[in-house]
Amino acid sequence: MARLFFAVLGCWTFLACWTGSTVSGAEELSTVVSKLDRLLEAHWQSRGVAPAPPATSAELARRVSLDLLGRVPTVRESESFTAGKDKNESTGKSGPTNPVADAHATHVDRLLRSAEFPLFFGTVLDEMVQGRLAGNEAFVDYLRQALSTGKSWERVFREVIAGGAEGESAKQAALFVDKRAKDIDQLTVDTARGFFGVDISCARCHDHPLVADWTQFHYYGLAAFLRAPTGNKSKGDSAADNDIKFLARNGQEQTARMMFLSGKSFDEWKTAAPAPADEAVRWSPRRRLVEMAVTDRDFLSRALANRLWEQLLGRGLVEPVDQLHSSNPPSIPGVLELLAADLADHSYDPRRTIRVITLSRAYRASSQSEAETASAMAAPGDFASMRIKPLSPRQFAVSLLIAAGDQAFDERSASDQRLARILQVDGLTQAERILEMESAVNQLVPRFDPRTADFQSSAREALFVSNSDAIQRLVAADGKNLAARMAQATDDAAAVTMAFAALLQRPPSASERELLAKHLQGVDMAARPLRCADVVWALATSAEFRFNH
Repeated sequence: MARLFFAVLGCWTFLACWTGSTVSGAEELSTVVSKLDRLLEAHWQSRGVAPAPPATSAELARRVSLDLLGRVPTVRESESFTAGKDKNESTGKSGPTNPVADAHATHVDRLLRSAEFPLFFGTVLDEMVQGRLAGNEAFVDYLRQALSTGKSWERVFREVIAGGAEGESAKQAALFVDKRAKDIDQLTVDTARGFFGVDISCARCHDHPLVADWTQFHYYGLAAFLRAPTGNKSKGDSAADNDIKFLARNGQEQTARMMFLSGKSFDEWKTAAPAPADEAVRWSPRRRLVEMAVTDRDFLSRALANRLWEQLLGRGLVEPVDQLHSSNPPSIPGVLELLAADLADHSYDPRRTIRVITLSRAYRASSQSEAETASAMAAPGDFASMRIKPLSPRQFAVSLLIAAGDQAFDERSASDQRLARILQVDGLTQAERILEMESAVNQLVPRFDPRTADFQSSAREALFVSNSDAIQRLVAADGKNLAARMAQATDDAAAVTMAFAALLQRPPSASERELLAKHLQGVDMAARPLRCADVVWALATSAEFRFNH
């Protein structure tokens, strides 16, 4: 049954991506990437900032695997990426004379088509939208299926807020509203943050003291759209007990009228909108909100584009990401506007925006700059070098389980390979195995520190990775896992190289190899597995493994 699920998932993933893979479509997307790079270059020049050099192929392979699949690449995958770069270099592939960039573009496309991508990125979208209520398995699966079938973000927003999904998806999508239905304030604030990139909580009791954009009328205007009973079953908005009343600044009670964040009321918008075929259903409060938000475009598209940029580059173009307003402009002029417009113009396809961002110069930059004087002038919002990002708890947990485990994750039978060829999608076997290990991942996730803008690893996490039985069992030599394979190696330097390739996706330096090889020297075969486990633990708990760079 699991194999059938992933076969269908992979097929839909292929079909969804194939529609945008024509030559003309590729050329159009490359034009957007070029425009984005020109905006970046113009900004760097205006600031007198020297951008960091491009990242190496190994750095890019690790970075994009963590960002799109939620895990470090396997040894085979890292070698495959390097081989792709070398092949481009030797064959003289047409286009930009940059073999690493060419291999990177091909690699990004393959990962976005893989069955693993929706599994991981569904959890990313869940955290973006749900915030503190993230983690509901049914809602995560709804988002995963939406990604695997190529469902647009506009449609996801529509189904989550106003209903319209079919079958089991209808119940899953309704969970966002149902979990908050008893508290209209929580529903209003979370909808604004999750889908529109706006925190209007301060405007509940008074006009926002710091942001002129947000008044009580904006807050209660949005609440008026969301007041329908739970279950997305409202047929209208005439019931008086559903009215939202509030005390205005003058102390007088007022009944909120439906008003979008743009400041336009529904009545004003409706006069210019086409009449619906079924007004009783189409113009129910939440459907009114969806229609206005989709017509307005700016809030829905800017919020998602900014969130995706933050996910991939470590901070938003507008920071914090829930503070999209006129007093907090993007750090680089034109970039967010370009991404948001392209997103809205192409059916709100998250994959397309992810591809544009990951192909940009900002994403492909090294995390270290060679021009120290010029780069010292760079601010974090200049994106002149790749921001070093802490792994999310899920990324950390999945990467530990795969890198320190056996090689079965990478082993594919002849039927696995045949199925991948037929469906034209990679990662069916790996996606199935990740789903199988999800319970183990979920046990580790709460023990790791969340990814935050000002991340500092806590003593709690340090004590856990140092002393917990779960981590000790993970790194201990067992069966064919990494430590056990190292223990079987007859050459100490080769064992160290094996550990670096699996955990850090690079060869050790001469000093690293010498230091760790000494740790393995001169011990009998009974003690060797313990020494190998020490090496695995040291690398798995290092800062280099803990961060995406």
